[in-house]
Parts: sequence; C-alpha cells; structure tokens
Amino acid sequence: MNFLVKKYIYFINSATKLLGSGIISSIGIILFSSNTIKFIDINIVIDLLIIIQIHSIGLTITKLSFDVISYSYFLNNKNYRPKIKKFLFNKALILAIPILIFAIYRFNYIIGIFIFINVILDQFSNLVINQLNYRHLFNKAFILNLLSYPLFFLTIILVSYYFKFNLEIYVIIFFICLVLKFILSDYFYNRIYHTEDIDVLPNWNMGFQQIFNYFLFKSDTIIISLPLIIISTLSIDKSEILEIFYLSRFPELVSGLTLALSVLYYPRYIFNSGNEFLNKIKSKDFWFYIFSIILLYGGFLLFWGHSLDLKIYNVIFYFFNGFFVVFCNLITFNLIKLEKFKLLLKNLLMSCSLGIISLVFFKILSLNFYFAIVPIQMMFFIFYFLFYNKPNFEKN
Repeated sequence: MNFLVKKYIYFINSATKLLGSGIISSIGIILFSSNTIKFIDINIVIDLLIIIQIHSIGLTITKLSFDVISYSYFLNNKNYRPKIKKFLFNKALILAIPILIFAIYRFNYIIGIFIFINVILDQFSNLVINQLNYRHLFNKAFILNLLSYPLFFLTIILVSYYFKFNLEIYVIIFFICLVLKFILSDYFYNRIYHTEDIDVLPNWNMGFQQIFNYFLFKSDTIIISLPLIIISTLSIDKSEILEIFYLSRFPELVSGLTLALSVLYYPRYIFNSGNEFLNKIKSKDFWFYIFSIILLYGGFLLFWGHSLDLKIYNVIFYFFNGFFVVFCNLITFNLIKLEKFKLLLKNLLMSCSLGIISLVFFKILSLNFYFAIVPIQMMFFIFYFLFYNKPNFEKN
C-alpha cells in the first residue's frame, strides 16, 4: 500500500512539473485571443498570435522528428546523449530558411530575422528539454519551459499596461526570453550524464513528414496566417480570425498536455497494427478520456470575452479536433518508432490531400466550413491506420 501511495505521489508530482509551464503558456494565448487583455491594441494581438503560429510551424519543420528518434535511441540505451548542436547546424538551419522568407514576406526584414533566430534558439532548448524529460529530470525541464511563453506573456502584460510598443519590440522581448532559455539549456545539456555522444541526423524525407504532419494538425492556423488579401477571398473576417486563434488553442492544449505526459504513458502504447491499437485502448480509459475532454472544453469556452458569439459549427469542429489529436499523436509516434516511414508519409499525404479537396469543395459550395478540414483529415488518418490491418508489414 505504501508503495502504491508513493507511486501515485510520484506520478502526480511528475505530471504537475511536466504540465505546469504548458498550461501557463496556453492560458496566456487564451487570454490574448479571447480579448481578456484589453489594454493591448487588437491589431498587435492578431500579429503576435500569427508570429507565434509561424514560430510553431518553424519548430515543427526544423525538428525533423529528432525528438521521436532520439527518444527511440534512449529507450534502447539510457546512457546515450544526442549531438543536438550538430543536428541544428547540419539540418535545422537549412529547414528554417523557408520560415525566414515567409516571415519577411508576411511582416518585414527585422521581424523575419528575429523569427528565424528565435526558432533555432528555441529548437535547441526544446530538444534539451526532451532529453531532461526522458531522464525524468522534470524540475530542470519545468524551469526551462517557464523561460519561453510564460515569461514572455508575463513580461508583455506588465510592460504593456504602462507603455505602448510596436510589434518589433514585442518580438525582441521574445528573443531575450529565448536567449535566457538557450543559455540555461546549454548549461543543463552539458551536465546530462552519458557514456556516449551519438549522431542523430534524421533523413531529409522526415522533413516532408513534419510538413505533412503540421498540415494535418494545423491547416486552420496556416490559413489564417496568410496575408489578409487571401483570407478575404474565403470570406474570413478579423473577428473570425480571433475566434479561430482562440478555438485552436483547445486542440493545442490537449496535445500539449498529452505530449508532456507522454514519457509517463507512451511506453504503454506500442502497437504494430490497427487491431493492436484498439486492444491497447481500454474502455475505462477511453470513457475517462471523453469525460475529461468534455469537461476541459466546457471550461475552456468560458474564457471567450468578445461581444460576438462563437459560431456553433466552429465550436463543434474544434471539439473533434481536440478529441482526435491524441490518437493521431499515438499513431505517428508508433509508426516512427517502428520505422514505418513509408506508411506514415502515405497516410499523411492522403489525409492532407483530402483536406485540400474539402477546402476547395467548401469554397465552390460557398460553405464557411473551412475549419472542418482538420478534424476531417485527422479522422481519415486514424481510420486509414485502423483498416490497414497488417500486423507484420515490413519496415519501409
């Protein structure tokens, strides 16, 4: 009994440290997009949220599945330490160039250069955080996570209450936060116990996986990150941009919570096929998950503070978006760990193609259901894997 108590205390303590900074970050973005922070100009808020989305896209593309692959190495030998800086200089820098070009096009040279630098700095720190989490060094990981979005949001809320800044100053504040995070990350990385440094240089084709993976989960935020002249052709106005920024935080919140806890529960969910996947999902866990999602979403919607009501169809779309995200993450993790890259890329390509077809279909029929494409893609991604029911298919 004493052992069980200690086990649950350890789990709760670990989960709190894993989730703490992520929850703070999500609350920060929710407060901005929901119009709770009223003393910052609404146009600055929209641009900041778009910059955060571009930063997120950059992190997704430049990591090249390094985190999942290095976790696989760690499960095989806990004394390995990957050469993160070598990966950044050999792979991530090149992959970040399209982000630089797009950011310059969307904003200006100053903001574009800072976004580029911020992506590289934050990528190093996040990969170090992964290594710390794998080793259950949750205290250090928690401290590092506090130095990114939590520190950034707290700083700009405090300074914006007394001063009015332009967009460039906010981007520089974010840069300063990430420099502090990078310095401390480097300090922690150099003190990770290891017996061997190893090269983890994923194949370039994993970059396509990351792009398709991002499109699978974030087609909506890609759309609203485009120049306003393109958005207006889809009949999306400024109020709906804020609505989507707000609602899109829910699936990101679910994904962040579950991914943060992944080092505690992912080892329980290793499977080769759709049948094995279904067998791993226990009915009591499934119903607990549904109950938790509904409860979390209900509380989440209470933050909306704009005068216009949320569109009911968007509310429904984003509920299913948040519901499916965990299953998509589990399938992706397993396919990468089992080196089923061809199957993963094929599934992602088919799912994303279906999303594009749906987008065109909605445009032709003048249906404002553009943000249904993410749950449509996710649902196809899950069901394709479930019905590709070959337990012993060969490595690709």
